[in-house]
Amino acid sequence: MKRFFLGAFLISLLSVTSACTDKSNQNEHVEKPVVSVETKEVTIGDLIIERTIYGHVQSLKQIPVPIQQPGTLTQLNVKNGDNVKRNARLATLKTAGGTQSIYAPEKGEIVGIKATKDTYVTQDEPFAIITDLHHLMATFFVTSKVRDLLIGKDAVTLDIEGDTFKGKVLSLDKLANEQGQYPVTVTFENEDKRVLPGMIAKLVTEETRVAKTLLVPTEAIMNESDQAFVFIVQDGVAKQVDVTVKEAQSNETAVDGDLNKGDKIITAGHQTLSHLTEVSAVKEGHHHETR
Repeated sequence: MKRFFLGAFLISLLSVTSACTDKSNQNEHVEKPVVSVETKEVTIGDLIIERTIYGHVQSLKQIPVPIQQPGTLTQLNVKNGDNVKRNARLATLKTAGGTQSIYAPEKGEIVGIKATKDTYVTQDEPFAIITDLHHLMATFFVTSKVRDLLIGKDAVTLDIEGDTFKGKVLSLDKLANEQGQYPVTVTFENEDKRVLPGMIAKLVTEETRVAKTLLVPTEAIMNESDQAFVFIVQDGVAKQVDVTVKEAQSNETAVDGDLNKGDKIITAGHQTLSHLTEVSAVKEGHHHETR
């Protein structure tokens, strides 16, 4: 009888040992989760910011055509938009002192005529304005810092109503206005006369904030306990690398750290990562998941 119970005990012990061994083997074969991530490359370059300044377009040349004596307009030889030569006869007036002709003081395009034939005109305002719409200027008011950025820059780019124009810096005033801003005048060619005086012009200037530095996407930067760090993909795992942020902008951040140009830095899917987590890089915009 004792032998029976002893045999039963040994059989039970072997069963438990076998079950534990099977469970242990199963645990050994459980795969660690692989996290799908998106990456971009670390680059080296200058961290540049753009500043956009708004100004107004004006005529580079605006010459008033004066009326010497008031009178009735008996003859009108031009209309707004006409191009005239210097000393061209524009109109004739009947005045108290006799007949008077109005001549163009300069060549250009006629604008601003308000009078019509047989109407009485006075000296209160010019008869017309002679301008040149092929050559315009834009005036901006900038801070001293932006003014300094423009020193030595002869050529700038203007954006007017969605069209791009190459401009030339005509003047950088050294005298600030009441708001502490400095006038800047930029001239540009308006060959097809698409731009008109009064339109809004945008001047974009670039400022180098950090030169020749490691650049990483700003969305890749993470912080913990006042320490900034990023994850890079190396041999199929996410390696955490501490960095020092030199300057951050919305898209790029200049950093110092143990990074090299071309390193695959994780920009999405990194919120739940830890050092040496297995990862799989997917194309930007794909869904991030753990498998």
